[in-house]
Amino acid sequence: MEQTENPSRDQELVILFGDALFIQSVEACLHGTGEVGVIGLYSSVVDAPQRLKSLRPDLVVMDVRGDHCHLAVSLLQEQPGVSILCVDQERQEAIVVCGHAYSTPTAEDLTEIIRRHASNAATSPLPDQVEWYQNRPDLDTKLTDLVQKEGDLE
Repeated sequence: MEQTENPSRDQELVILFGDALFIQSVEACLHGTGEVGVIGLYSSVVDAPQRLKSLRPDLVVMDVRGDHCHLAVSLLQEQPGVSILCVDQERQEAIVVCGHAYSTPTAEDLTEIIRRHASNAATSPLPDQVEWYQNRPDLDTKLTDLVQKEGDLE
């Protein structure tokens, strides 16, 4: 695990979870803003899932290229208040699990989504909202089921 800034618990704690390139890209956008505490956690670390859960983050920004869907489901079950922002760089999408889908064509857009979440603005719907789970064959069905159930509650 590599701590990238010195987060205090009076800030939103954001965990960047994925490979080194993903973490470095997102971290570069957030570095020095002071708006959120950021910790990079490489998915290749043997005990990464346990470390992720023990940090009790407010938001996890997760690269969906890896096989992390099972971890997202487990994290949501253990810490229902956590938000998970799944980023698909190939499709240029960011998905807030149990929330709204956003199109993120640039790193700056991803940074804005994280900032909005930190200021609790992520609850307001954005234009062009889509039901992303209906045509996402690459996502774990447990995760899809969770999102569908959450969508039914709104």
